[in-house]
Amino acid sequence: MKKINTRFAVHYHIPATLNNDKIYFPFYFSKWIDELCVIFKEVILIVHTYNQKPTTDEIPLKSTNIKIINLGPKDDFFLKRVFKFRYYQKIIKKNLNLFDIVCFRYPSPLTIYLNLALGNKPSFPIIVGNMWQLVFYADITFLKKIILFIYWYLDHTIFSFLYRSKLVFSIYNAKKVFPFLSKVTFLHTSTINKTDVVNTPKALPKNVYTLITVSRMAKDKGISSLIKAVNEVKNRGIKIRLNVVGGSNDYELSNLKNEVSKLNLKNEVKFFGQIASYKVLSHFDNADIKIVPALVDFSPRTTWEAASRGLPIIMSEGVGMGINKEHFHKNNKMLFFKANNYKNLADQIEKVSSDNVLFKQLQKNSIDIAKERTLENSVKYLVENLIKENYINE
Repeated sequence: MKKINTRFAVHYHIPATLNNDKIYFPFYFSKWIDELCVIFKEVILIVHTYNQKPTTDEIPLKSTNIKIINLGPKDDFFLKRVFKFRYYQKIIKKNLNLFDIVCFRYPSPLTIYLNLALGNKPSFPIIVGNMWQLVFYADITFLKKIILFIYWYLDHTIFSFLYRSKLVFSIYNAKKVFPFLSKVTFLHTSTINKTDVVNTPKALPKNVYTLITVSRMAKDKGISSLIKAVNEVKNRGIKIRLNVVGGSNDYELSNLKNEVSKLNLKNEVKFFGQIASYKVLSHFDNADIKIVPALVDFSPRTTWEAASRGLPIIMSEGVGMGINKEHFHKNNKMLFFKANNYKNLADQIEKVSSDNVLFKQLQKNSIDIAKERTLENSVKYLVENLIKENYINE
């Protein structure tokens, strides 16, 4: 696709790290920004920033056609940011001449307020989740859940009216949550490039099947249910291993390790802890089957990374809206199991590990999925729809 002579702004709630004249973002977001820079004349980032040393999960942007509209450090306390909305609007109004169109990654509490400062500038959102449902899975007090539920319910309602007749991109069927929207176009998100996708899947395992799950350590990720499923499969006489990759919650990790000990699975389950995102592909290369056991999740990014390495995917029904689950169900591209039902998950693991024909077909399916869901294709589809709806010129 040829270069578009448009200055493209994007607001995202994840702060940027500034260090030694470089801009750092989490791995998955950096790759998306760099892909936008290939297409657009200039990319303008409307973000909070920190001047500090980057974390191991942050990588520098490679592109040079980038500018920043700096919102300053991001206050940890949510209400402090709410009280500063007028301040953020003034920053946008001061820099309106820097961009031609703006994209909001939503939900973000700033989306509505920044939109009001745009004047006649065209804007569109990419909906990547909905907060009023997710707050009930957060590890916070019940009172905080109620307060945040009310806030996000009102925010989502106002957002629905604001964009009710405009173009909206979403990684799931957003009309179920935002009923007033009329122009919702599905847009897959991704963390993989074309070069990440293997052409030929790895050989079938000879003796032991290695499962892998990659996520933060939290109850809603369903890892406890997966450990029980491993125990069930082991008791059925199938040789199995499980690699658990991820960290960030010592209390939950301790509970999971205790469960492994009680079930006598120390030889079968290995915890790798937190890793840098750019290292995850090497972990998939050392595994055979990707398990997504989450009780609820919009769009687990590691699904596409596992698919790019040709791993069969077994996914919880609790995962959902962001992966266009209906499409994969209909075409049997991956296997699903009932959320938090370890016996149903064990059945699916046994099904894949005991049927070489099915295993090979699921490997092929995953590679096909990955080829469809590259960053290049995601940005290409985004641009094609913006041109089609006259938001930008070709």
